[in-house]
Amino acid sequence: MIAVSHITKSYDATVVLNDFSCTFPTTGFILLLGESGSGKTTLFNVLAGLTEFESGSISVEMTKKTYNAWVDAEEMKQVCGYIMQDSFFVDYLTVLDNARLCSTDDARISDLFTQYALADCAKQYPGTLSGGERQRLAIVRMLLKEKPILFLDEPTAALDSENKIKLFELIKKLSAERLVIISSHDEEALRYADEVIDSFSGEHSFVAQPNVSNTKIAAAPLRALKPFFAQWLKSPGKERGAARRFSITLIIAVLLLSLADTAEHKEDSNMEYMLKLNQIVFVAPVGGTAEKEFLEAVYTDKKVTSLVLDYMMSAGYRDSLYRAAQGVDPDQGFDIDYENQAYTIPYDKKSYRLSGLIEYGTYFSAPEQIILSANMAKSLSMFPADLIGSTYEMKLYDATYDFEIVGIFATFTELNRQYGAASGIDTEVDCNVV
Repeated sequence: MIAVSHITKSYDATVVLNDFSCTFPTTGFILLLGESGSGKTTLFNVLAGLTEFESGSISVEMTKKTYNAWVDAEEMKQVCGYIMQDSFFVDYLTVLDNARLCSTDDARISDLFTQYALADCAKQYPGTLSGGERQRLAIVRMLLKEKPILFLDEPTAALDSENKIKLFELIKKLSAERLVIISSHDEEALRYADEVIDSFSGEHSFVAQPNVSNTKIAAAPLRALKPFFAQWLKSPGKERGAARRFSITLIIAVLLLSLADTAEHKEDSNMEYMLKLNQIVFVAPVGGTAEKEFLEAVYTDKKVTSLVLDYMMSAGYRDSLYRAAQGVDPDQGFDIDYENQAYTIPYDKKSYRLSGLIEYGTYFSAPEQIILSANMAKSLSMFPADLIGSTYEMKLYDATYDFEIVGIFATFTELNRQYGAASGIDTEVDCNVV
């Protein structure tokens, strides 16, 4: 079961999913009906964890998780198969070998090939298949991976009337023991669907749920890839040989470049390139002319959504002034009586990608508020939710503040931590303040 609660997703000024709510059953054929651009593919991408959403939550029974702002794509991959409009196959492997990449059970593959009318083209290559055969092969691959949830995005877009009917009949059979959600603008699908969603705003409720199967779907073991790689090396054609030589040359070049760089530097540079594209870090002496001119330009620029004072950098600047005044060696440590490990994040939650990962409480709504990291909250109380509304005293370099605890972040994934690091924030530290 998947419970979608009041999610909103927009692209710039266009709202695609508007306060959308729906509870999808454990099994059944659910049809998302609508014209191109109505939000069908966006809903799939949100559910599969391929794109974020602005508000609301999504609970997935199979992962035993509730997601805010972004569904974990890795966790969803374990329970969900997503067949997009264009299915991709390994072109130098036969239809049978493409299926064998997904399972070690040859008997199961044979049965499915018979059921889905692929037995006669098992020795063909994907490029020779018709549109209907490609769709059936894509479905077989997902069935071999034993996923209890299937998403099919416009599966009949390139099929004729006869093949559409055959595919809908196959999907109907599948839905007896799986949740199958398909998007389509083809009204022929109405004859086969258990439930239909034709609007992507407001709440949707299903009157009756299909019977839930007691069959437990276990993950299929993966087949060793070495034989398929060897087959690629032996594949005929001068083009393949040229591609092979180019690939080997490219691998050697990449290895040589890797030897000339450190893993740490590459990680830092990659995160900065991928995640800092929308940020500018400006350093200027407090009260200086450069700072004044910069702030005036920023405040009048409508493209700038948020301006954040970096407390860590400001505290470090104060420290350097203190060292200079006291004649302290810059590399020598000295005692300070204020907190210099507090991180600042944007006040406006739309400017901070992790703002939706609040497990308890809310995001900022007024000055002198604080959001704790999961680790900090656990160190303060066995019951983190009870901290909401209480006061946290912190002495900063300019004064002592009584911050109101308004929120507590959930434990961050590796991707979340990388985003935080690219923003100059260590998401494992005690707290973030505004």
